[in-house]
Amino acid sequence: MPELAFKGWMAANNVTQKEVADLLGISYGTANAKVNGKKDWTIAQLRILKAQYGVSADMFVPCEAR
Repeated sequence: MPELAFKGWMAANNVTQKEVADLLGISYGTANAKVNGKKDWTIAQLRILKAQYGVSADMFVPCEAR
Protein backbone atom coordinates (compact mmCIF):
# COMPACT_ATOMS: atom_id res chain seq x y z
CA MET A 1 0.00 0.00 0.00
CA PRO A 2 1.45 3.35 -0.95
CA GLU A 3 0.16 5.02 2.22
CA LEU A 4 2.43 2.71 4.18
CA ALA A 5 5.40 4.09 2.24
CA PHE A 6 4.60 7.49 3.73
CA LYS A 7 4.17 5.90 7.15
CA GLY A 8 7.66 4.40 6.81
CA TRP A 9 9.03 7.75 5.68
CA MET A 10 7.42 9.38 8.72
CA ALA A 11 9.07 6.87 11.06
CA ALA A 12 12.46 7.28 9.40
CA ASN A 13 12.21 11.08 9.68
CA ASN A 14 10.69 11.28 13.17
CA VAL A 15 7.50 12.92 11.90
CA THR A 16 4.46 12.13 14.02
CA GLN A 17 0.86 11.77 12.94
CA LYS A 18 0.05 14.67 15.26
CA GLU A 19 2.52 16.87 13.39
CA VAL A 20 0.91 15.88 10.09
CA ALA A 21 -2.57 16.53 11.53
CA ASP A 22 -1.53 19.96 12.82
CA LEU A 23 0.13 20.87 9.52
CA LEU A 24 -2.95 19.92 7.52
CA GLY A 25 -5.49 21.33 9.98
CA ILE A 26 -7.20 17.96 10.45
CA SER A 27 -7.86 15.83 13.50
CA TYR A 28 -5.40 13.23 14.72
CA GLY A 29 -7.99 10.53 13.92
CA THR A 30 -8.32 11.71 10.32
CA ALA A 31 -4.53 11.88 9.92
CA ASN A 32 -4.27 8.37 11.34
CA ALA A 33 -6.87 7.08 8.88
CA LYS A 34 -5.05 8.71 5.95
CA VAL A 35 -1.61 7.46 7.01
CA ASN A 36 -3.01 3.93 7.38
CA GLY A 37 -4.80 3.96 4.02
CA LYS A 38 -8.35 4.10 5.34
CA LYS A 39 -9.06 7.58 3.91
CA ASP A 40 -7.79 9.26 0.77
CA TRP A 41 -5.53 12.28 0.72
CA THR A 42 -6.66 15.38 -1.15
CA ILE A 43 -4.52 17.02 -3.80
CA ALA A 44 -4.26 20.08 -1.56
CA GLN A 45 -2.99 17.94 1.32
CA LEU A 46 -0.39 16.28 -0.90
CA ARG A 47 0.80 19.71 -2.01
CA ILE A 48 1.17 20.82 1.61
CA LEU A 49 3.12 17.65 2.48
CA LYS A 50 5.40 18.22 -0.52
CA ALA A 51 5.98 21.87 0.43
CA GLN A 52 6.73 21.07 4.08
CA TYR A 53 8.59 17.77 3.82
CA GLY A 54 9.62 17.47 0.17
CA VAL A 55 7.81 14.14 -0.26
CA SER A 56 6.70 13.15 -3.73
CA ALA A 57 3.07 12.41 -4.59
CA ASP A 58 4.44 9.17 -6.10
CA MET A 59 4.72 7.94 -2.52
CA PHE A 60 0.90 7.86 -2.44
CA VAL A 61 0.27 6.27 -5.87
CA PRO A 62 0.24 2.47 -6.26
CA CYS A 63 3.10 1.17 -8.43
CA GLU A 64 0.73 -0.33 -11.02
CA ALA A 65 -0.86 3.11 -11.56
CA ARG A 66 2.48 4.83 -12.32
